[in-house]
Amino acid sequence: MIIRQILTGFQHKHRLLILFAAFFLMPFLVSGCDGNRPDDLIEEEVYLDILLEMHLLAAIMEKDGGDEKRYRAGQQAVLKHYGITRDQFQRSHAWYHLDMHEQQGRYSIVRMRLDELGSDLSDRYMELRDTNAIAPYIP
Repeated sequence: MIIRQILTGFQHKHRLLILFAAFFLMPFLVSGCDGNRPDDLIEEEVYLDILLEMHLLAAIMEKDGGDEKRYRAGQQAVLKHYGITRDQFQRSHAWYHLDMHEQQGRYSIVRMRLDELGSDLSDRYMELRDTNAIAPYIP
């Protein structure tokens, strides 16, 4: 994953989930999605991978003091990695949110994956940092 190289550890998972949900639910609330499945709907497993990466980015942003520019650049990098546009992600995200029970299950999967990755990513980051394999961020 692209985020593994820059994650310093994952804390405040629940607060992060609220931040992420609020940010990506806004287009859904504003657009009044009609429930039609988008033609370019992201496959559910890929959608879960992207959600995971976006949550990791939000954790990094929180840890870095809320650098919105860096956060947006990270989002674009994640979406580009998966070959997804921002609009396509937002349409898919809104569609998946139509069934809140199912979406809660998806978030449970993401939380479980975050828990599993937390210590491994922190350890890996420390190894990379100690070998100077991670370049500092330059805006």
